[in-house]
Amino acid sequence: MKYSKVNNEGKEVLGAIAYSDMPKQYIHTQNNAISLWTIEHPLCGYPEVTCKNEIGNTIIGDVKHVNENILTIEFKIEISGKAVLTV
Repeated sequence: MKYSKVNNEGKEVLGAIAYSDMPKQYIHTQNNAISLWTIEHPLCGYPEVTCKNEIGNTIIGDVKHVNENILTIEFKIEISGKAVLTV
């Protein structure tokens, strides 16, 4: 994928990365094993969520977006790990 930006004269500046094209990501670390994770994030949107357990395996939970900056993930068991949020 090529990223470009247009300068004030309307000319393309090659090699520049437009901020709006960059993925926004937030990583939440859940140290305590619990079945309901509540995550407050700064992404101002409804991110995609990927969860991993302590050893890096993907885990599946029920994600509910409370609003643009808070979501919950419910698991069937108490678990710790990381949630990677991307918009």
